[in-house]
Amino acid sequence: MRQGDLLFDPVETLPAGLEEIQNPVLAEGETTGHKHQVVATEAPAQGAAFRVYEDDKGNKYLEFLAPGQVKHEEHRPLFFPERSGYRVKRQRQYEWGKPRIIND
Repeated sequence: MRQGDLLFDPVETLPAGLEEIQNPVLAEGETTGHKHQVVATEAPAQGAAFRVYEDDKGNKYLEFLAPGQVKHEEHRPLFFPERSGYRVKRQRQYEWGKPRIIND
């Protein structure tokens, strides 16, 4: 799945050694101030509906313990089922000689 400049790549299991982070914002726009943000669509019986992780290289991962979504002001929301995990990849656009992050 893709939303703007973010690609959500499903993973069977999350890698070892991830650090849980409390910020549900996956990425912020460079010029607009808009953001890709994780939100719960259903509250679980107990505990968190989702978790956001980061590895030692700054790569982010999502784990949905209950149904959730990622929202952004300029894109349709993406819906995720419970018990699913994803690696979040920031896509880049390449111009001759210089890579740049895709604007959202």
